[in-house]
Amino acid sequence: IKPRYEPGPRLKQWSRMDGMEQTGHLLTEWLSSPNWIDVAGANYVDNYSYYLNYQSARNAIVSHLHNCKPGQWYSMESLLGTIKTDNPFILRSQLYTAGLIHYRSKRDILANWRKCDGEILIGMLASSLYELGIVAVGYTRSTALDAEEQVNPDAFMVTDFGARVLLAQAKAALKKEGGLDQGENLSPTSEANANRTLVVQPNFELLLLQSDLPTLYSLVPF
Repeated sequence: IKPRYEPGPRLKQWSRMDGMEQTGHLLTEWLSSPNWIDVAGANYVDNYSYYLNYQSARNAIVSHLHNCKPGQWYSMESLLGTIKTDNPFILRSQLYTAGLIHYRSKRDILANWRKCDGEILIGMLASSLYELGIVAVGYTRSTALDAEEQVNPDAFMVTDFGARVLLAQAKAALKKEGGLDQGENLSPTSEANANRTLVVQPNFELLLLQSDLPTLYSLVPF
């Protein structure tokens, strides 16, 4: 069978959402999914990571991002320092139930915290949250991106788009706790737009003149 995309049952619902709504759903999935793997920081050294609780750490990072001013740069070290001071075992909440803490001391975990736990937290910002457009990352060295080896960013910033997504996600979480179905609140803007945004060239090249997600997703099978 020739490989091709096939529309799933929720494609129509997904295509009606704007970019912020789609990112909000992806953020919610990232916060809860045990199967979503972040790229760890460049200096990562494994330290019994099998028992790490990524969901707990992701929620902690998002909580810290809510306290950041959009458009303002913060150092990675300041964020890591805050998390380590507040709860250095944010990634290790499963250790106690697993019994691992009895033979792998807190001192050992803290001694390797920056190379393991800290690098995982950096990776959450520099991979998933960066790719979702929620944060921007910055480097103090102008040649950091030209290096052949991966380099950790030195700073991060919550984008204006990210701030809106975080606010919408927080409101959606509150609605969900109140028993409301957030999936029903879809943006009607794309569906209500009656302008023709798709142009087919004489050579059959397709040009989408502006963001029109229903039209875009209708082209996916082709």
